[in-house]
Order: sequence, then C-alpha cells, then structure tokens
Amino acid sequence: MLQGEVVLMAGTALAANGSLSAVGAALSAFLGTAIGEQVLFSVVRWKGQTLIDRWSARVTAIERANRFIAEYGALGALFLRFMYGIRNPLLVMMAASRMNGRAFAVFNILGAALWTIVYGAIGYSVGRLGKPLIQGNFLNGPLLIVVVGAVSLFLGAAFILRRENWRK
Repeated sequence: MLQGEVVLMAGTALAANGSLSAVGAALSAFLGTAIGEQVLFSVVRWKGQTLIDRWSARVTAIERANRFIAEYGALGALFLRFMYGIRNPLLVMMAASRMNGRAFAVFNILGAALWTIVYGAIGYSVGRLGKPLIQGNFLNGPLLIVVVGAVSLFLGAAFILRRENWRK
C-alpha cells in the first residue's frame, strides 16, 4: 500500500512535466485525505471503544496519542497528517475522546490543505528538477512513478527494520 504522500508527490511531479494537471492532482489528494480522515473520525465516533480495544497491543502509541490530545486538543488535527507512527492511533483517540466534531472538521480541512501544499510542492519541485531527464526519455511518466514507489518502499522497509532492531 502506498502512502498518500508518495502518490501526491508522484502526481505533482508528473504535473510539473505536463503529464497530469497540477490542479487535478492536488485537488484529488486534498479531497481524498480530507474526506478519508473525516469518514474515519465519524466511524470511530460510532464504534470507537471497539477499535481501541482491538488496538490494545499498541498501548505505547495510544498513550502518546492521549498525551498529544491533552496538550493540543482539536488543533492537533491540523498536524495529524504529519504525525508518522501515531497518525492512526491519534485519529482514533481524537474521535473516541469525544473531541468537538466541528472543530475537528475545520482543523482537518486546514490540515489537508497544508499537507497538500507541502507534499505537492515537494513533488512539483522534484518534477521540475527532473524535467530534463524525463524530456530526454531517460525516465518516462510511468517509469517515474515506479522509481519513486520503489525508492519509497526501500526507505520504508529500511525505516521499519531499523525501528525493529532499535526496539530489541
């Protein structure tokens, strides 16, 4: 499964070279993340305790999420997408804690916009820098997606293995 950041950056990199619409790529990513997080928030509101019970093995992540919520409240939803490692438990705990739904929605939308701008700009910049390679047919659009995906998978696997070794 690819993270949204990888897909957004690949899409905006392709947009920088005219292969896709930059507005279309960014708008798709924005709507996907904003709606996805809002739906998950609503589902957890409805079935929250059941999900928390299933995640009891992730006690450390849940404790970190609770500390984060206590410190930042609904404002934490703004930075939710940037909280790797506790993003999903944090969202679950926000919803289960009976956080104000309207406040979450506002900060969720602002956070989705910020996330789209940050990662979209990174992808677009990489696409502009790589434009000579793509125009020289060294890398075409689909191959660029494969390369970005492979590098992301490699880095993700290295991170997971390093993290597992660190825990031992």
